[in-house]
Amino acid sequence: KLFVNGVKALAELTSAGARVFELLYLQMQETPNKDTVYLSFTGLDRNEKTISRSTFTRGISELVEKQFIASMPAVGWYWVNPDFVWNGDRLAFVQEYRRVHNKMY
Repeated sequence: KLFVNGVKALAELTSAGARVFELLYLQMQETPNKDTVYLSFTGLDRNEKTISRSTFTRGISELVEKQFIASMPAVGWYWVNPDFVWNGDRLAFVQEYRRVHNKMY
């Protein structure tokens, strides 16, 4: 799901940023309900390698700069900004609700 802030930021991407965003979107579809994504040039499917390494690198840098994604300590892994793009059901935020009763002794 792409939210209003994401639509605004997406409109401002260069062609490199837009191409890598498309790869981000495809990767997110393969791993629903996750807030992390693996994006690596060497990890791209052969069918997706219609992008050069330099374009991929520029696009990743732009997505980080424009806060679509944030780098993780592990190489190639990124957190996805839920203010722009959400990879799942917002209702999944609450996985369990427990009611606690006050006991009087």
